Amino acid sequence: MPADSPPSHHPSPLDGAIARLLLVLQEQPASGSLSAKRMSEIADRLDVPVPFVQALVQSAQRRKLVKPGYLGRGRIVWHVTASGVDLIHRQGLAHGRATAADD
Repeated sequence: MPADSPPSHHPSPLDGAIARLLLVLQEQPASGSLSAKRMSEIADRLDVPVPFVQALVQSAQRRKLVKPGYLGRGRIVWHVTASGVDLIHRQGLAHGRATAADD
């Protein structure tokens, strides 16, 4: 596959949960910080355990559905990519705020 081609989508049983995570990340003004406190808040919001949120985040990172943004002093926030927005739309979860960070 050429380097500039978008990755093909292989459906995963986690797609719905990952799409919900991406929506939560988009709701933050500076996209998503993933501190321990924020992970706990996301877990509460999604009504799942924190280790499940950690697994969702790892899956989203590996699938390039989120990308890091650096704010200085080692602070990282996560931005939803175009592929992540596409996943949100495929899951039927777009509520008007499904825009991607520049890839």
